[in-house]
Amino acid sequence: MVVSRQPPLHLDIGWWHPSWHLECRYRGLQYWLELLVGSAPQGVNIQPIMAVLSSRTSNATALLHELHPAAYHMRGEPSRIRFGFIADEMEEVLPEVTRHMGADLPSARAGIMYLDLLAVLASSMQELTEEMRTATLRLSQVETRIAERQRWKLRSASEALLTRRRDGP
Repeated sequence: MVVSRQPPLHLDIGWWHPSWHLECRYRGLQYWLELLVGSAPQGVNIQPIMAVLSSRTSNATALLHELHPAAYHMRGEPSRIRFGFIADEMEEVLPEVTRHMGADLPSARAGIMYLDLLAVLASSMQELTEEMRTATLRLSQVETRIAERQRWKLRSASEALLTRRRDGP
């Protein structure tokens, strides 16, 4: 049995589980919520929800820097190396992607929902792609200014040389 440690939030639009707000956290909370509910329904104050959600890091790339990949052996398969994350560490960074099975039993286990983690990775890639696009545009503008400056300096030097030759020594 999978036990979610966080109860779902209830809005007048229905039940909203915290693990469903990944897109909300990384794409602008207000925008996403307004898309979700059209605009805040009469009498529904979404500010407390916004405060809860924005209290966590809102940058997917920053979240990725907090993750620590690990190599490990599964019990019963000592010859096979697996790669992933430690669920206890993941829970500190992204509790939305961790699940607890048999929480009431002595053999309780924590696990990571890797498919849910894909949304975080996709969001991070989108952020990095946008940053790269912006940096490429700025670099192109700087290179254009440098080329213009070099042409100006070359033209100025040529004009100065022609002026000296024309005016004589």
